[in-house]
Amino acid sequence: MEIDVVLRTVGIASVSILAIGWLVTSLARSESVQSRVSWVAACALYLALATLFTNLTRRAWEADNTLALVAFGFLLFVFVSGFLVSLFKTGAALLRGRSSSRSGVTH
Repeated sequence: MEIDVVLRTVGIASVSILAIGWLVTSLARSESVQSRVSWVAACALYLALATLFTNLTRRAWEADNTLALVAFGFLLFVFVSGFLVSLFKTGAALLRGRSSSRSGVTH
């Protein structure tokens, strides 16, 4: 399986999860559901951006474009780091029985 197909599939799936999570978060009445779903959507956002910048970094590498490689590589590092942090926070939000006011994605 080619890397382009994998990146495209992961990117489309993560954007779909992000859109669904955004709708559920907007329409949910329960604060705990909002908190949990928003963390899952945050993971999907970071994953979508990481797949985008993985593709751009790979293309910059193939084109031997140093400036683009450094810029896209830095952004890839930022979004992969954000994905790992949000993944940890998502796990904590899913394992926690209730949400607190300090556990939201936007706070």
